Amino acid sequence: MTYLNPGESRLLWAILRKTYGWHKKIDRISYSQFHDLTGLSRQHISKAIKRLEARNIITRSGNGYKISYGLQKDIDKWILVTAGELNTATEFIKHDVIGNSGGTGNSGGTASVTAGEPNLVTAGGLTKEKKDTIQKTIYIYTHWNNRKIILHKALTDPIKRSIHSALNGYNKADICGAIDNYNEILISDEYFFKYRWTLKDFLGRGLEKFMDLETAKSNYRKGDKVDNGRSNKNAKRKLPSEYTIPTAYASKGL
Repeated sequence: MTYLNPGESRLLWAILRKTYGWHKKIDRISYSQFHDLTGLSRQHISKAIKRLEARNIITRSGNGYKISYGLQKDIDKWILVTAGELNTATEFIKHDVIGNSGGTGNSGGTASVTAGEPNLVTAGGLTKEKKDTIQKTIYIYTHWNNRKIILHKALTDPIKRSIHSALNGYNKADICGAIDNYNEILISDEYFFKYRWTLKDFLGRGLEKFMDLETAKSNYRKGDKVDNGRSNKNAKRKLPSEYTIPTAYASKGL
């Protein structure tokens, strides 16, 4: 039930072959062995290993050229993502969970050190609640970007905090439903409300306004309320570089 790209899948099968294929739980595997088993270049091997480790699907221990790999057998600790969430998930785990661990290499007992690479720690020490929060955060962030209201180039710390705060009062389905309601009001000519919030601002200022679609329609339907002009003015405001309005909408002055 989780997505692996082709390189990750090859690496995972190679690790399984070198470990359980020889009745071992872990084994010391060199990049040259990985290359012989998968046909992948050293660069692709490195990237695939980092992704698998960041999602806690494999373990890696040792240092220098003496590194052992194994399968993380407890699949409840895996970070499960779809194809569209893969890059976001990897960056989230690397910079949030791993970054906050202190870089000791002791979380879950899986240090990750190779020649010429930074120290990383996998999410092996995640509690069920923390992993659940990560997956919900990734899902909501991806859901927002898929609606193309304002595209965020990165899942920043302020956005994470705003999502976590929203999750304290609402569940994932409620938040995504409100995003869909907001998007429907924005793109329809029936409504005068055209103010485009960032995800952070929407969660802080607009979430409750769009929690119920029929209420939002009643509040913003043309003719029911007087448009004082502020909506269109604000919709054209200059955004910081980390945000973008999709071209299709920007060309219409939305």
